[in-house]
Amino acid sequence: MCFVDNQALLGSLRKGRSSAVRLLHICRRVAAHALFAELRLHYRYVPSALNVADAPSRGKPSAGCQAWQSMTTDEVGEAEAECAT
Repeated sequence: MCFVDNQALLGSLRKGRSSAVRLLHICRRVAAHALFAELRLHYRYVPSALNVADAPSRGKPSAGCQAWQSMTTDEVGEAEAECAT
C-alpha cells in the first residue's frame, strides 16, 4: 500500500501513464521497480496534514505521527474515510 498526497501523481500511478513528462518518468520508474521486485502496488490518497513523509520531503524536520496523535477519534475516522475514497 502506497500513500500519496499528490492527486495528479496518484491518478498517474493508478493509470500507469501520464501526458506530463515528469509524471510519466515517475510512473515508469515506479513500474520498473515494482516489476523487478515482483510487487503489486496499491495507491491511496492521504491528506498532506496526515502524511508523515510530507515535512521531510520539503526539507523540514519530521513531525512523525504527531498529526495523528493530536486528532480525536472522530477526526481520525473522517480522515480514514477521506483516504478510502
